[in-house]
Amino acid sequence: DFSFKLETGRRYELVGSKDGMTTAIDEFDLTDPELANKGFIRRDLYLAPGIELNVLTFNGNDNQALEGVNVQLFELDADGNEILVAEKMNPLANDVNFSLETGKRYLIRGKRDGFGVAEKTLDLTDVVPDGSVLTEELYLGQLLEILVVDGTTDDPLTGATVDLGKLNVERVSI
Repeated sequence: DFSFKLETGRRYELVGSKDGMTTAIDEFDLTDPELANKGFIRRDLYLAPGIELNVLTFNGNDNQALEGVNVQLFELDADGNEILVAEKMNPLANDVNFSLETGKRYLIRGKRDGFGVAEKTLDLTDVVPDGSVLTEELYLGQLLEILVVDGTTDDPLTGATVDLGKLNVERVSI
């Protein structure tokens, strides 16, 4: 239990937090007639177990563990904009851990030189925290680098466009 002396006619915000748990916020206004004349005010803050995220990174070409991947965790706002929450890299292993909050959407992005970027989204808007650990796997694939050059001068050619399409070729023996 915690007790605070309050000043009449003021607005307050309570914030309760604990490692491994969600944060609870409660606002109240002592100009509100229901609270203004009370000598004792009780406010309960409910903290729930947080959600831990374990991200494992792999080489998408051979499915082997890939260490040294820079893993970024973004919160996605209502418009889909990315807000960087945390960034971690484990130089010795293929795992990093993050603490998440329910009621939010996240994007996980893994990057490492020489590999293509891997991304996954997590939607925790309707998740009830139960202290569990989520595990997500990121497979960083091959990276194709293309340089477009002028065929007569061998100089890099600016303003060109390149499209890449997947081919599904079936061979028929006759």
